Amino acid sequence: MKDEFDYDVVVVGGGPAGSITAYTIAKEGFHVAIFDKKKKELIGDKTCGDALDRASVILLKNQLGIEEPYGEEVSDPISKMSIAANDIDTKATLTAPGYVVDRLTYGQRLIRLCEEIGVEIFPNSPVRGILVEDNFVSGIKVYTNGELKSVRAKFTVDASGSFAAVRKHLPSHLRWNDAIQVDLDPDMVWPTYREIIELKENFTPHRWNNEIVLLYEKTIPIPGYFWIFSKGPNRLNVGLGWLKSENDMPSLKETYLNHMKRYYPEDAYDVIKSGGGQIPIRPPFDSLVFNGGALVGDAGCLVHPTTAEGHGPALESGLYCGQAISKALKEEKRDAESIWEYNVKIMHHLGEKHANALLIRQYLEKVGSDSLEFLIKRRFLTDEDLDQLVRGLAIELSMTEKFRRLFRAFPRWKPVFMLVNLLRKVEKVKFLYHNYPHSPDGLQLWREKRNRTTGWNF
Repeated sequence: MKDEFDYDVVVVGGGPAGSITAYTIAKEGFHVAIFDKKKKELIGDKTCGDALDRASVILLKNQLGIEEPYGEEVSDPISKMSIAANDIDTKATLTAPGYVVDRLTYGQRLIRLCEEIGVEIFPNSPVRGILVEDNFVSGIKVYTNGELKSVRAKFTVDASGSFAAVRKHLPSHLRWNDAIQVDLDPDMVWPTYREIIELKENFTPHRWNNEIVLLYEKTIPIPGYFWIFSKGPNRLNVGLGWLKSENDMPSLKETYLNHMKRYYPEDAYDVIKSGGGQIPIRPPFDSLVFNGGALVGDAGCLVHPTTAEGHGPALESGLYCGQAISKALKEEKRDAESIWEYNVKIMHHLGEKHANALLIRQYLEKVGSDSLEFLIKRRFLTDEDLDQLVRGLAIELSMTEKFRRLFRAFPRWKPVFMLVNLLRKVEKVKFLYHNYPHSPDGLQLWREKRNRTTGWNF
């Protein structure tokens, strides 16, 4: 491999996906740089629900020795997630160990860990383009230190979130026949608005300690929902979102404020932070790699399409991507096939889980919040069922239990039969993602079979 590069790896974006990618590769002794458009003291911050699945950070601890969130990084430890329909108390609750974190505090620790291991950090450095040479991405064009520079690297990783600073510049011949999409359809993008509020003394403590709640209801088009996440006894992360394709809706903030009145009058709390964002809400791209680089986190659409949780998947994708690139660098390879195992690891875990989550999302869109409320109240859908569905797993029932459930659902059997069809698809999709091709040669055939099974067109 020619020694003509500034770095072994350039990572665009220093959030959770980018920092873990950089850390994983630098830990193997390679020269890595992170370029981020934010000020250094703000790298890692993001407007979101702040929830983080504990399984993801346990993976980092076991694989990299990075400690779980602790101290001021944790706003509230979480033990459960509730799915509510039309009313905040009409809900099914599943076990969901994790945290609501302070994104900035936790993110800044990850950046410090990168620096300690030798990663170079370049804040205030927005990427303006990419370098493409001989069918390979060979670096970035970045505005840093007051001038536009070309920075060359053996691998370039896009960890820039939904902005997709690298992905949006990828030429078509590097995207595997559109397996990587430059632009997302409006029905795969979820604009959000949220506030972190602090309740005044007369209204504390709130009733959602150690819990996150997703409320599906009539005034927010499914798969959109209103959320309430605990950030300790006197703080809440509250927000909502819906698909970008919903053109006839009022503003997100207006709808949010109308919802908040159901729970607290305006003089009951102070707003600590507010803001909005956009989340990709579809399964991962059918390939996350290209010659000379890869996509991680939101840039690769690694967000759960039902719950919209993307923090944990970002961390996991950074680990798997970093491992694949480290191996390729040791073998002095740069092509997409040399890091294809990153695709395989993602598809066997997050791909399967998120594909089934999209099927669940589409089911919810068809049946609506009223049917979901009915199924929860009649206990046709139990806490255990929702736990299995959210995790992308099949629900197994005895014949006796099936008849008992059907009796409970009388006379509204249509959503029940639709649910039965959903469960059949879940099994098929699970099989497909576990048989994701181990080389690029089988990708197109696999995509065609997946789309025939699901009815999707991506």
